[in-house]
Amino acid sequence: MRWVENSIIQRSHGGLKQFLQVKERFSPFYRRPEKEYHRGIKEKGDEKVINQVTLVGRLTRDPDLRYTPDGKAVSNITLAVNRHYKNASGEIEADFVHCILWGKTAENTSNYCKKGSVLGVTGRIQTRNYDNQEGKRVYVTEVVAEGVRFLSTKPASTREAPQASHPPQQPQTVPAAPQREELPFA
Repeated sequence: MRWVENSIIQRSHGGLKQFLQVKERFSPFYRRPEKEYHRGIKEKGDEKVINQVTLVGRLTRDPDLRYTPDGKAVSNITLAVNRHYKNASGEIEADFVHCILWGKTAENTSNYCKKGSVLGVTGRIQTRNYDNQEGKRVYVTEVVAEGVRFLSTKPASTREAPQASHPPQQPQTVPAAPQREELPFA
């Protein structure tokens, strides 16, 4: 770093004055390098983390709308997301990503989307675990959707009026989501 400082002083006509102006602009990188890594991150343990997912894929089945005992709408969907490369046999593979939708997002998705609909989902990754009926621990990784965009258009036959052939489904109830105090990793 010393040779950079010397070359800046030697090249500039203002010498030390210009160097100090440049140094002031980049001061977060000069001050306390052991404590300040980047502007906004001050010390170890204070790092900012990003947990954001953006997916575009097709629904593998019709969304199932259920309600918690508190009356909150929840829907579980699975998106088939194509990979950007072909495998050894020349086929494009897909990943099947489980997503959880809450509230009005869940209701709208179950009302307006069906198997094969193209959705854009933004959200965050969530992991959880539970013991299944055999007593084995099961780990689940899923996306909790914060926003959903409907990217496919409705067929012309369904645009005019909703189909009357499907009777309205009775909502099922699901157990309430665990509170923050109940989570072992919170």
